[in-house]
Amino acid sequence: MEQVRSVQKSFYSSSPSASQVQGDIVENLPIYRKIGQTELPGRSSIVFAGYAHHTHMFEAIVRGGPPPWYVGQIFTPALNFNDFGQIEGWRAREELCNGEPDAKKKSDGEDKVIVVGTSFGLCNDEPDAKKKSDGEDKVIVVGTLLRIVDYRRMNDGRMILLTHALERFVVEHLRQDQPYPVADVRCIPDIEDIDEAIIKGCFSRKEARNRALEEALLECECDLQLPGNTGCDISVLDLAGIDMESYMPLAPFSTISPERLLLLEKKNIDEKGEKSDSLCLEMELTHNGIMKEFPSFTKQIDANEKIPSSYKLERSVWICIDDYVRIQGVGYGVLPRELLKLLPPGVTWPVDFGLQQYVNLNGLIPFFEENSHLGNEHQAQRRQRRLSYAATVLLGGKATTSKVLNREMRQKLLEVPTTAGRLW
Repeated sequence: MEQVRSVQKSFYSSSPSASQVQGDIVENLPIYRKIGQTELPGRSSIVFAGYAHHTHMFEAIVRGGPPPWYVGQIFTPALNFNDFGQIEGWRAREELCNGEPDAKKKSDGEDKVIVVGTSFGLCNDEPDAKKKSDGEDKVIVVGTLLRIVDYRRMNDGRMILLTHALERFVVEHLRQDQPYPVADVRCIPDIEDIDEAIIKGCFSRKEARNRALEEALLECECDLQLPGNTGCDISVLDLAGIDMESYMPLAPFSTISPERLLLLEKKNIDEKGEKSDSLCLEMELTHNGIMKEFPSFTKQIDANEKIPSSYKLERSVWICIDDYVRIQGVGYGVLPRELLKLLPPGVTWPVDFGLQQYVNLNGLIPFFEENSHLGNEHQAQRRQRRLSYAATVLLGGKATTSKVLNREMRQKLLEVPTTAGRLW
């Protein structure tokens, strides 16, 4: 194996440039095609890379420069690695459906287009459009930006990687398709994150989007390490007795210090004057069906009925979590600490609500205490956003045993453009 590592060191010495975060764009992002599972922001996962194209990609990433290392994850329902389909920029759907010469050819052929957003038939005027969007062959399009926190090489050539999901993205431009996809992607925070930043700092929507992404990157900074040493290959026996599940399912969130927050605000002020989006990107993504709310949420809005405040929705979610634990009879200890720390302050709970007492007795430092310097509104928005994703740990199970919950619900949650829509 030493000879193999020596050859690899020489081979990857000319690896392409590492991913670069430029505003709300991540350039040169390798794309990891994951079958049957969607990673949501805030989740932590262990990746066992055994296929040649996966180990090649991850070796190129970690050997391409110092951390932070980023990789994009796109869900695919394919049953084998020969049925992934191609990746295109998110605007490809518009081009395919607006009379482009190759539109019919692309939609009639075997090629699939994978962008980021929701499921759709490629061209609405095609006879098979509804069948493609409703059936098993529909195109699932989702992307999540992951940070590779740590990794280990195994003596059989495989790799083990600890990843934390940071933010969702849409593919802007595909740079290469082989031997693995590399693309420029644009991160898409929740609309509330953008609106709150605009109100607070009078930023343009682009500047607000930049700030929201930078906060997401800072929130998940941590020093977690996998067992062993990156410089030594490990074997399966070395993993015996190690609880890999202790690294999952939620990433430990770090606190953004007041000093770093001031630097972040100063950076956004210095960037004032940068050209903003000519058309609101969030509106474009929603209009084209790439991001969408749940039907019941949209129906409420269309009927001009008032949507409960995010605080009321947050309270309802916690009551449901409390009810779930009591009905299942599993005890509050099964809930991850990172989830319990999101319990909001100053809420009047039902008489039989037991989560608050459990959090107090176990000495958990709530999110609102760790981040009091963020201000009430900003702190509440970040807390609610985390909860809207973190609560999915209750879905549980593997994709193979919980197909509807894991393959469909998490996918749909990633496509919802608002925090309120996911809490709904």
